[in-house]
This record gives sequence, C-alpha cells and structure tokens, in this order.
Amino acid sequence: MRGIDMNDRMAQFSLTLDIRGKRGEEVYNLVDQYLNDAILLGSNEVKILHGKGDGILRNLIREQLKRYSQVKSVQDEHADRGGAGISIVTFK
Repeated sequence: MRGIDMNDRMAQFSLTLDIRGKRGEEVYNLVDQYLNDAILLGSNEVKILHGKGDGILRNLIREQLKRYSQVKSVQDEHADRGGAGISIVTFK
C-alpha cells in the first residue's frame, strides 16, 4: 500500500467544489471527501457551488458542515458572484 502523495493531492485539489445537479446521497460523500482534503491541505477557505434551485442542496450542505469542528463559518457568496448558490466555507 502506498502513502498519500501530497503533491499529487494538491495538484488535483480545486478551491471550488461543484455539486450542482447531484442527488442528496451523492453529495454527502463528495463533500466529506472534499472537506477532508481541504483540511489536510491546510486550506483557509473553499467554495461549494450547489446552485440556488429550491435550496435543498444548500440546506444539506449547511447541516453537514455543522459536524466539522474545523469549520469557522459558512456564508453565501457575494450577490454579484453567485449569492445563495455558493457557500463559502472558512476554516479555523
């Protein structure tokens, strides 16, 4: 078994996760994996692009983020850049 290649992980990591159009069950695993990578790589802030729609994905994400002690705050992106369709996650 080989260890985690941090350079490879960093090269593939994006500061924005796009989950638009995904189903609720899919989202949990994607967001968990994404947040774990963000924390492992020492990110200060990431964005989760979930779209506006009925707000279902946004609400699922916000509830999930409450389980992370490393999350300092979650807020909507500025209205000019996507507003309620994008959650900005800031880490401690």
